[in-house]
Amino acid sequence: MDYLRIDTKEVSHEVLYNIAKWHNETPSLWIPGYVPTENEINETIARMKSNECYICIAKQEETEGFIWAEKQDNDMMIMSLYVNEVVRQKNIGTDLKLQLEYWCKENNIRKIKTTVHSKNKKMLLLNEKLGYESKMIHMEKVIEQ
Repeated sequence: MDYLRIDTKEVSHEVLYNIAKWHNETPSLWIPGYVPTENEINETIARMKSNECYICIAKQEETEGFIWAEKQDNDMMIMSLYVNEVVRQKNIGTDLKLQLEYWCKENNIRKIKTTVHSKNKKMLLLNEKLGYESKMIHMEKVIEQ
């Protein structure tokens, strides 16, 4: 597996589009029938291009996964981590997170933050295995009209 850091100003629109599409489709895991709009995908691409970020893809014959993190103050916030279902359980998610850690060390960034949906048990376990600690639990309630 090759891990390639990409520059949002030099990579093709297709690569950014696929990352933005995967990122915006994530809520479909816990919201039945959720489909992102083209506008949401394009807004994500614009965000990746305009903010200071770190994007690394895992690639064999095709893109197998990615991590996208944004610099916020002096920290990095993981916006999205995705690994293709066919290659899961092969440490690609772990390797992508470790690639980000190495980059942060090289760039004197001392903290990585992330959010995980409470139903995403596998990601919660991965984060705990890599030393992430829960600091806050965000809760919400939808009020029926």
